Amino acid sequence: MAEASGGIIRDFGVTPTQCGYLVSYQLLLLGIGNLFWVPLSLKIGKRPVCVVSSALFFATSIWSAVAKSYGSLLASRIVGGFAASVVEVIGPAVDRLFTLTHRFMIGGGSALGGVFAGLVIHGTDNWRWIFWMCTILTGVCFLFLTLFYQETNFIRPAEAEGGDKAIVDQASFRSPYSLRQALTLFAWYDRSTSIWVYFFRPLPLLLYPAVLWATVCYGVVLGWVVFQISSNAVLFAEIYNFSPFGIGNLYIANVVGAFVGCLYSGPFNDWFCATITKRKTGMFQPEYRLYLMIPLFFLGPVGLLMWGVGLQNRVSWAVPAVGSGISYAVLCMNPNISLTYIIDGYRPVAGEAFTSLTAAKNAVAFGLSFAVFPWINRSGLAHVGAPLGGVV
Repeated sequence: MAEASGGIIRDFGVTPTQCGYLVSYQLLLLGIGNLFWVPLSLKIGKRPVCVVSSALFFATSIWSAVAKSYGSLLASRIVGGFAASVVEVIGPAVDRLFTLTHRFMIGGGSALGGVFAGLVIHGTDNWRWIFWMCTILTGVCFLFLTLFYQETNFIRPAEAEGGDKAIVDQASFRSPYSLRQALTLFAWYDRSTSIWVYFFRPLPLLLYPAVLWATVCYGVVLGWVVFQISSNAVLFAEIYNFSPFGIGNLYIANVVGAFVGCLYSGPFNDWFCATITKRKTGMFQPEYRLYLMIPLFFLGPVGLLMWGVGLQNRVSWAVPAVGSGISYAVLCMNPNISLTYIIDGYRPVAGEAFTSLTAAKNAVAFGLSFAVFPWINRSGLAHVGAPLGGVV
């Protein structure tokens, strides 16, 4: 989306701040929407929710591609964010298919989207083709979900406290559905629990100190990274005369940051916890994961200051680019560590905690990214990066 900013500003005559709202408002709906989709998926099943939402997202991608005004484009982004928030429904399915050691790799490819978008605009010279490519991809996803995504909701035996390494009867976890039943839209319906219970049960979890802490940590870093990505298209074009292709290549720093961040917070995280457990009591404690948060308290401000001060003083483009990559690495490390801590420490209510946390952290990120544009216009990049680095 960031690579399209220059064309959108030119075609619709909007300000960079208004263009940033195309990302900010969608970010807000990506979080709030899961408060609707997740309870609904628990009540009627994951398959119908994923199929319907993917169809809606496919339609909004077409809407974005043909939008004739800024208001229409903004509305399509908001509705698209609501539809795309169903990814929170897929999370529990991923949790059951992959061990903890391998889950960190699932979301590492998102940083490649910026590189791909830059190539699309460079090849077509038309920002609308980003949305047409998105339409093609979401159409394929809708087709695959419709044909192959099976229902995963069914009654399971109580999970042991051993987590991923617990010894269980694997046969008891096999789906009771035939292939034909699993591919129907209404294989599952929970008659034992009111849907209102599913809607309101996650909300009190925000009062848990660990959940509140993870929400603020994740939300602040996410909001700043979203703002960086939204601003790079305008600032690097203005200061360094970057083309959309060059702006897309800035995401290479984010890809490297994502790779390092995922290795640190994934395999190294697990190895570190296993090592410290052996050296101490031999009994794993979830708090052992928090030791790895300490370097983030230094890396976060460094990335913010390199990006903000570098752009403010118009130093070499590599300085803010590396700062952006460091910020993206922190974005990958932060949730992988803090959310895994919540899984380990609050396993019985981890699902509800994730639902409320996702909505709240996106609201925090929206507020930050929404307010920081006028703040920078008034005070400058360096004066914004310094206090936010202190907060991080």
